[in-house]
Amino acid sequence: MRTSLLFAGLGLVVDLGAQVTYTQTLPLMQSVYSWTTFDFTATPPTTGPGTLSCQWLACWMSGFGGNEIWIEFETAGGWQQVLYQGGNVSECTYLPASSVVSAAVLGEAIAFGGGQIHGRLRATDNCVAGWGCSFSSDPNVNALTLEYTAHEADFSVVDPGICPGSTVQFTDESINTPTSYAWSFPGGSPATSTLQNPVVQYAAPGTFDVTLIVSTVNGPDTLVRPGYITVHPPPLANAGVDEAVCAGASAQLQASGGLTYQWFPPTGLDDDQVADPVATPAVTTSYTVLVTDANGCQASDFMILSVQPLPLVVASAGNNSICLGDTAFIVATGAQLYQWSPNLFISGTSGASVLAWPTSTFTWAVTGTDVFGCTGETTVTLQVNPAPAAPVVTLNGPEVATTAVAVGYQWYLNGQPIPGAD
Repeated sequence: MRTSLLFAGLGLVVDLGAQVTYTQTLPLMQSVYSWTTFDFTATPPTTGPGTLSCQWLACWMSGFGGNEIWIEFETAGGWQQVLYQGGNVSECTYLPASSVVSAAVLGEAIAFGGGQIHGRLRATDNCVAGWGCSFSSDPNVNALTLEYTAHEADFSVVDPGICPGSTVQFTDESINTPTSYAWSFPGGSPATSTLQNPVVQYAAPGTFDVTLIVSTVNGPDTLVRPGYITVHPPPLANAGVDEAVCAGASAQLQASGGLTYQWFPPTGLDDDQVADPVATPAVTTSYTVLVTDANGCQASDFMILSVQPLPLVVASAGNNSICLGDTAFIVATGAQLYQWSPNLFISGTSGASVLAWPTSTFTWAVTGTDVFGCTGETTVTLQVNPAPAAPVVTLNGPEVATTAVAVGYQWYLNGQPIPGAD
């Protein structure tokens, strides 16, 4: 039966045809205690796997170990094991054995043999000498058969696991010099191609089949690889929540979602390649983190670290000067909360204003805190001036009184100020 495949978008109908199936069975091989060589002849080139099967017999007796069989194909890289079976077996009983020969080993063996496969086999026999089976005293292998379909289509990629948005370079490795190519890439762009080595981009995560149909002098051949391309989902990058710090202070950032991290810009960071760097920026900064997961896929996220200026605290008591024994009213501005220290000669240690009565010139520190918790500090010094010396009044005749030179004057008579006597 022959079938056809229509590639949408290409307007191309490809006849799938039928491939040649190779089968060869070798005759009985006896006394295979040691490596015994054999050949499968007229083996056509193929890009697919094959099946190797046989029946084998070896004398076995309890207490003398188990029996084993090995079969190998010769390649340019040396002998490659293609079948192994072992364990205790029933005495003098043929056992079936089979294995799948990989496409790589089968193709290499055919190429090395120049159109035939060189093989070798051996089996162990664990019987006391002379106690062999009634019909065969030596290990033997019967009906050694190789079967495969001579496929011609083949391709490879460097890495079938990619990240969203990445491209895949498909490399044709078909044999027998194809004259045409018909590719199908579900989930890819382009979805189909007639190029020998197309480049395909995959945007969305998932697993996707790839189909290649080639035409050679032997007709068309189809290779379908289900779920061949895996597009990994991107990591869930998280740069953390926005934060605010006071000028000169630090904050520890905390990213998640990946295996490695890279922060941009690196300004103000103690290490821009860790998940949790310590940031001390001079100004408000938007930090972006590039997250890379174990598959090499990347995603980014950002956070804003706001830098709040420190409050400018000012404290004053007018001209900051009083006379000894007086009380001053000191007022602070520039913040929301205030702390005064030391707690000496003042009415309290909190609030925007305090009363002060120092006995000599004294200095207080005032710490102001704003709504962001940032603090600023200043000092205020109150100068205490001593009282002037008592005046000495000199009478110059019955109508004139004189005192020492001073800044200001007020004369009293019997304890009462004399108007205009200043």
